[in-house]
Amino acid sequence: MKIQIRVIPVLLVLLGGLLLSACDAPGIGPVVTDEEAVEATAEVVDEAADAEAEVEPVDGAETAVPAEEMPVELETQAAPVSSVSVSEDHGIGGWVAMVAGELPDSCSFIADTEQSVAGTTIKIAVSASRPQDMMCAQVITPYAIDVLLNTSELAVGEYVVEANGVTAEEMVVIEGEVESDAPDAEAEVPEGESSAPEGDEEVAEGEEEVQRISPDSLQLALGGLADSYAWTIREGYPPSPGPGGVGMPANILLTFDGEDADQVLSDNGRYMYIFPVEAYENLVGDAVTQQVDRLQALIDEAEGRQENPEDPMPLLPPPMSFMGRWVQFLDLNTQVGPGVRYVSEAPNRQGPGAWTNLGTAYYYQGLSEDGRFYISLHWPVRTDSLPETPQDIPEDIMEQSTNQETAEQYWLETRAALDALATSEWEPDLSDLDEMIASLAFEMDTPEVEEEEEEVAATPEAEEEVEKEGDVPISGQDTLLNLVSFGPVGAEEPVLDGTQIMVSISDLQMAGLAGCNSFLADVEPQDGYFTIGELSVTMKVCEEPEGIMEQETAFLAALQGTNGFEYELGSSPTVTAAKLFYRLLDGTNGVMNFVAP
Repeated sequence: MKIQIRVIPVLLVLLGGLLLSACDAPGIGPVVTDEEAVEATAEVVDEAADAEAEVEPVDGAETAVPAEEMPVELETQAAPVSSVSVSEDHGIGGWVAMVAGELPDSCSFIADTEQSVAGTTIKIAVSASRPQDMMCAQVITPYAIDVLLNTSELAVGEYVVEANGVTAEEMVVIEGEVESDAPDAEAEVPEGESSAPEGDEEVAEGEEEVQRISPDSLQLALGGLADSYAWTIREGYPPSPGPGGVGMPANILLTFDGEDADQVLSDNGRYMYIFPVEAYENLVGDAVTQQVDRLQALIDEAEGRQENPEDPMPLLPPPMSFMGRWVQFLDLNTQVGPGVRYVSEAPNRQGPGAWTNLGTAYYYQGLSEDGRFYISLHWPVRTDSLPETPQDIPEDIMEQSTNQETAEQYWLETRAALDALATSEWEPDLSDLDEMIASLAFEMDTPEVEEEEEEVAATPEAEEEVEKEGDVPISGQDTLLNLVSFGPVGAEEPVLDGTQIMVSISDLQMAGLAGCNSFLADVEPQDGYFTIGELSVTMKVCEEPEGIMEQETAFLAALQGTNGFEYELGSSPTVTAAKLFYRLLDGTNGVMNFVAP
């Protein structure tokens, strides 16, 4: 039996004392394909031979592969292997072999692996490539790769793992229970259904949290990027022993167009995770907390941002990656909370090497408004301004990007060129992906325990409100409020003199005057707040005072973006003041300030 497997490269290339890595592993991050392992990491040191060669900078408006240049020819042979170790459960319940060794020069890189099984031995053939006819520094170059072992067809028992003749001390153990449970864990679940176990079994870390997301409430406007999506609750896994061992809590995974979930993760394809933050931090610890804290710091800096932030970008999973080569940063929010998006090659790509379309993806990292959930979207993208694969890299670009004296200049030029591209110069258009992720919405059920505690501590008046399931606090009675100001938080503008904007809320319905026209809309309860449904608005045009129609348009747009509220009660249960919060187009928060007449 001969099985092709996926490789997660960790090319630890020692270039004049510079350590670089380009790694990923199942459950540590998006698993890259075999082709993504072909990262050209050559360093040209024959300066005399190349003294007269001119390095062409990357032109962001044109392809980085000149038509007149031939792709680099590669020669391939078996890679030296010095050690092999094995661990289990890198996020998807699989086995991973960590293979390390030393390449003979700075131009060589790990190109591919093949896996075969002989009796009870899993054999991994690791190959290395180098550009033909290229002068290279005779520098010993350490490498390490993680190989996802394909155990789906193995019988129950213990297996030895061998890579290019070197044997791991640890054994791969295939148990009967794992084999019988595997189809359930891997089967695609139709939209809104859950693969979580039923009955009185022990609940895995984070499972209760993800179960609170209402199955029918998760919405995503695909906008032509895909025809359908499906989501499933995936079981969590504890951190695996050994180097690099990490775990994942129970999580929601979205896939598109009926694609197999495990295959998508293995192929570095289109997927979105929703993680329970507290459960992830409890399971993994500081590695996750650092990613969440970095994301929160970017969110806190969003208001007033005038230039790109510094490295790194956040990413979950993997909790140990460093997103140091990225472009096209944008503060971007979903319907459930704030976040950021960026385009990057691959996790942990920090050092020299040319950027190609292979492995390049759109990343969104966000939090729910209450901080309970972490949203992570991965979507492959490409542009004509980059070579497609490492084999398509022109020799002059390879030389510039891997020579430690010119690599930094290459990165600066490439980053400037890619940042200058319009969203439409990427495939798919980045703005289409922005609109899709911005449409993400879901509702969270209130935990039963919290409801019981609230009832015990509630006053008679509060108990009556609790019994009215779905009631919005300011709509439990007829509430009339006048708008006094609205706009960005801390910079609200007062309502124009001579105009009146008022709302009346009763029985989960809002009616009011927007300054010129009257409107009507349903109030739709959410978990801890409410939103405003589609507005019905009259069609009058008012000319005075100046700006009244512009103010009305802005107010109605703000009203439909409502995502939170605060209110004050007087001595009686009457609402005396309220704030309705909403999201501005630039991703920052706005507020509408109301008072009772």
